[in-house]
Amino acid sequence: MVEASLIAVTSEQIDLLHFYLTGVFGSVAAELVAALRETQKMNGKCPELYKRPFYVCVRILVAIGPAGGLPVLLSASNLQTAFYLGLSAPNSA
Repeated sequence: MVEASLIAVTSEQIDLLHFYLTGVFGSVAAELVAALRETQKMNGKCPELYKRPFYVCVRILVAIGPAGGLPVLLSASNLQTAFYLGLSAPNSA
């Protein structure tokens, strides 16, 4: 018979994961808003900055690195705080 739970995950680990993912979401949300604002300024055309693979890769790395880790490192008290910390992570735009 196979055990139902092969890996025991504590609720604290789940909370840390939620805070991390919420921080990543906050960073991605900030970048999407910036991209939409720039696109509107250019009458619907995609800005050259977002066509550069290097820029896109750096923004992804910032989102999954510092922006996601910031809420965990600073021990965010709730998901709203984690989102705000991810949102306020350094933005290169």
